[in-house]
Order: sequence, then C-alpha cells, then structure tokens
Amino acid sequence: MFRLLLLALLLLLGSGCKTHLSLRKHTLQTASTIADLHYQQVLDNVARFTSNPSSIPSVAIVNNGAVSVMDQSTLGGASTYAPTITGADQIGGFPILSLFFNPNVARGVTENWTLDPVTDSGRLRRLRTAFQYIVTGEFGPNDSGSDDGSDDGRLGGLAEPLNIETDAQLEQALPRDWFCSGCYKDVPKDACCVGSYRERYVWVMPWGMEGLSRFTMTTMQLATMDVRPMNRTVVQHFNSDDELTETVITISEPQEAAGDDDSVPSDSKPKPQASLKKLPRINKNAPLSPRLQRKRPGSSSLSLPK
Repeated sequence: MFRLLLLALLLLLGSGCKTHLSLRKHTLQTASTIADLHYQQVLDNVARFTSNPSSIPSVAIVNNGAVSVMDQSTLGGASTYAPTITGADQIGGFPILSLFFNPNVARGVTENWTLDPVTDSGRLRRLRTAFQYIVTGEFGPNDSGSDDGSDDGRLGGLAEPLNIETDAQLEQALPRDWFCSGCYKDVPKDACCVGSYRERYVWVMPWGMEGLSRFTMTTMQLATMDVRPMNRTVVQHFNSDDELTETVITISEPQEAAGDDDSVPSDSKPKPQASLKKLPRINKNAPLSPRLQRKRPGSSSLSLPK
C-alpha cells in the first residue's frame, strides 16, 4: 500500500516539471510548418493555373499563431470500513479498513495559426500575373501595367513592386522551369513537394527547390505590399497665338500628407503654387481666340494619377 501511494505521488510531481520542455518541443514543431504551408499553397496554385491559366490565385499569409501546453494532475482518495467482513475475505486481500487512491494526470496541447487571406483586387491581379508567367511564360493582358510602353507595362505591372529592371532580376524574382506537371501516376516517389488541383498534379524535384523557394518569397512579397500610385504632372506651354510650344511630363511618388503636428519642419510643408505669368501679346490689336478668352495665357499644370 505504501509503495502504491509513493508511486502515485511521484507520478503527479513528475507530470508538471516537464511542461516547459513539452512547450518548447511543440513550439518548434509548429513553427517548422510555416514553410510547408507556403510551399503547399504555391504548388496548389501552380497546379490550378496549369489546369486553367485564367484562374484567380488563392493565397493566405500566416499572420499570427499560438502554442499552449497545460498539464493537470489530481489525486483522489477514499477509505472503506467494513466491520462485518468475514475472515476469509480479509485473508484474500480485503481488510476491514481499505484505502483506495485515484490518481489522474491530463495534458492539453493547443496549436493554431491565424491566416490573413489576400482579398485586395490589386494584390490578386499582381499574383495572378506572376502565376500566369510561371506557367505560360507570358504576362497575359496588360490590365495592370502602364500604357506608355514602359517595362512596367511589358511586365504586367510587376516591374515596380518587384524592382525588376534587367532580365537577371526577372529570373531572380520569377524563375521558371522548376516544376513538373502531370497526373497522379506520373508523380515520382522521390519528389520533394507535391501540389494538386482536381486531376492535375505538380511536383518539385531536388533540383527545383531553389526556384520554388525564390518564387514563394516573391508571392509573399506581392501578397503583403501595397503599391502606391505615381503622380504624373503634365505641363504644357502655349504662346500668345494659342499654339502648343512645349509639353513636359514629370512622374513622382506621392508624398504623405503632413499632420497638424507643430514638430514638422517648415521645409517639409507643401509650398504654394507659383502664379502663372502673362505672356506678352505680339499684336495688341489682334483679337483673342475663343480659347484664350476662356483661359489666361501662360503655362498650365495638370496632375493626373498614373
């Protein structure tokens, strides 16, 4: 009886002293699944676009997570007194006074991730363009780029957010030919990662893990960053005869609006726009054109978003 009681006490005391070890183990195991989650959703989207290049990607970013381990131990006891028990039963192991112990040890482990799905139309458009290029080698319709024939329009609006200026940077951000596709029976046993969409399977061999890793980081960048629109300033110069003499186009990044804080330096505050100068008329007796009658001659400035 004494040995059983000692064993129960040791079991209860030992159940709580290793809680921190269990918490560390489960935290490391949970954190190691982040890369697997990102790899898996990238491959599933590649399989989706391999099946239909006109699809919309389904991407979510791990925003928060928690791991908790709770140990609970209890020890219950009860005594039984039976003075009418026979001598034969007492010899068999049931004395008149019996003590019964009920030890209980329980452990609860909770692991969860909080996902932030991408629902912004601009981010989805850029992700869709990236997946289309990975699968088809083309950027698709120019629905997110510029109309002036620049590299940003040629790259489907990905040149600015990914800072792509050369072919080497394009290969670094959007590598191709690092995955294989087929049906279920075509997937080799030594494939590192496998993704699927309906009947289409996509897998990565050891030689393609570098491309998968680089493209996964690109998708995370496109899914979390916001591209601020550029300001385009068009300045047109007219002469006194209402003839266009010069057009100057300036593209600049928008500046954040300054608050009402007095600590903001005076040079960072927006400066008032300079007044337009009148141009001298060559022939003072000549009548003004209808356009000049509605508009003061000189330089005009117009700010349009890109």
